[in-house]
Amino acid sequence: MASPPHASSKRHPPQRKVLRISPRAHGSTKFTILNPSKNALGSPFMRINKTTGQRRKILQSAALLTIGITLVVLSAMIRASKPAVQLSTSFTQEPVKIDSRLITGPSSNTPERIIIPQTKIDIPISVSPIINGYWKVYEDRAGYGIGSGIPGESGNVVIFAHAREGLFLPLKEIKTGDLVYLLTSGSYLSYKVKNIKEVLPNQTEVISPTLNQTLTLYTCSGFLDKERLIVIAEPI
Repeated sequence: MASPPHASSKRHPPQRKVLRISPRAHGSTKFTILNPSKNALGSPFMRINKTTGQRRKILQSAALLTIGITLVVLSAMIRASKPAVQLSTSFTQEPVKIDSRLITGPSSNTPERIIIPQTKIDIPISVSPIINGYWKVYEDRAGYGIGSGIPGESGNVVIFAHAREGLFLPLKEIKTGDLVYLLTSGSYLSYKVKNIKEVLPNQTEVISPTLNQTLTLYTCSGFLDKERLIVIAEPI
């Protein structure tokens, strides 16, 4: 009767052989077949592969950083290549500059609130006096330029505010045909937006008097607030 096989006699799967190539002197080459051990993961070959992977990641990160820096430099060069335009200080730092020749007589029936449902604007209005040739800009409400048109009468009613949350920031979403409601001390007026444009701060003709009833909304816009967003509406 044959004896049972010993535990140590279990067969192991064949190991994969590795071919090593090493140069010799006089230009000849030596070929050696290696049998990797169970600890092959810790072999020099695996360490070399790990080091190579780390170097590849470093090179990829460096390449991405170089691309990012290049894009920033190109953007700065493009902006610098544009013709220089003399612009006034940001609207968020100064009042609205006006030309006294453009304004009319003293105001009556002054606006007290402006509502634009499509942009969810609903803020109070205060009369803005002229200080050293500028209309005062309030920090927490819209301003009605004193001397501009009187609501309900012929002329250009000018309302302005900072482009901030809770003020005229949503004005950038307004569209032609949207409705604007102006509440005054004695009436309730409805307007429809007819024109939307951006101008430079020194283009004060946008607040010039008009023969027809006009409502002009005015706030800052553009890169670093160097432009002005103008919304022109007519009564319904």
